[in-house]
Amino acid sequence: MSRTGRPEAMDGLPEVLRRSVDEWILSNGRHSAIRIFRRFNLVERGIKSDTFRRYVARVRDRAAEDPDSPSSSRSSPRARLLDKALSLAEERLDAKDAKHLPGIMAVVRAANDMLRVEIEEAAETRAEELHQIKIEQLSKDLRRDVDERTEGGKKLGRQEVHDMIDRIMRGEQ
Repeated sequence: MSRTGRPEAMDGLPEVLRRSVDEWILSNGRHSAIRIFRRFNLVERGIKSDTFRRYVARVRDRAAEDPDSPSSSRSSPRARLLDKALSLAEERLDAKDAKHLPGIMAVVRAANDMLRVEIEEAAETRAEELHQIKIEQLSKDLRRDVDERTEGGKKLGRQEVHDMIDRIMRGEQ
């Protein structure tokens, strides 16, 4: 719901898709609104590009006002730990103080391993989101195909239904 009390253009999207869109919007401003709009094919979901641009601006403005916002590319505790350890190692090298470098490098390796796990978790989450989007699209295609084949109230036989499902699952239209 917007501040004016009207529904947001994005309110009708599935939660998984909306979270993905918001992550792209907050990804440190690297992606333009139109790129995100095209990436998620939002026109197919009835969202207008101008409306989406305003939504992107609002989300980014709110994130800029919130100091705890996850809009930073290094916002996770693991990423901050790695940044701190690397910074500390750099300071020690600049000061030519190598006594603590083995311990610092152990922390860097551990933080790097934790980041690798975080990336793998994010990849799994994204794969689940993409799977959900694909299932929604298949369902939409199946419903459209059923509607097209039964316009006159004609009943479909078991084999016709199976053939229709097989064609859709193979990506044929």
